Amino acid sequence: MPTTRMLVERRRRGITQTKLAETIGVTQPRISLWENRHQDLPPRRRHQIAEALEADPNTLLEDA
Repeated sequence: MPTTRMLVERRRRGITQTKLAETIGVTQPRISLWENRHQDLPPRRRHQIAEALEADPNTLLEDA
């Protein structure tokens, strides 16, 4: 499965899944599920992640 922009942007900024999870109030495994498209990313969380990563929320789940 292709890599998501969410994963690329997170890594580019040197943020771990654990740190991102803490920032938005979820668990690290949840971040992994979203990055690997094993679970849908709720719109509210998409906006929180986009803010944390300074990224466009509309592109987080696109192929990188």
